[in-house]
Amino acid sequence: MPASFKVDVEHEVIFSVYTGKVTVDEVRANVVAIRKDPRVKGHFRTLADWSKAASVDSRFGETTGFSNFYSSDDILGMTGRVAIYIPERIAVYGVLRQFVSLMEAPGRIAIFADMEEARRWLGLPPT
Repeated sequence: MPASFKVDVEHEVIFSVYTGKVTVDEVRANVVAIRKDPRVKGHFRTLADWSKAASVDSRFGETTGFSNFYSSDDILGMTGRVAIYIPERIAVYGVLRQFVSLMEAPGRIAIFADMEEARRWLGLPPT
């Protein structure tokens, strides 16, 4: 499965993992599943690990459609910080960078090449 998540209720964080060839529909389905999970509250922080993603559909970063969907309050508006971890500046990095710029959410969504830095930014203990 290219997109999955775990919820840590105690630390109020969602751990999303993306692997292989990731499509916009898979990312959207993962976000919907997170927002519908009864354990998740709007203020929970998210650590999105893209380190094992081989590719991502370029539509993810090129259109405002996904960014509008992501920021909508239709299911549960998320307000917590989102750290996107991708250790290498490959094509996936470029697409995710476009997504972050479309979100226009400085201080809330950021990309990190270092997992420990991403965890610190979210207020999580080191691994």
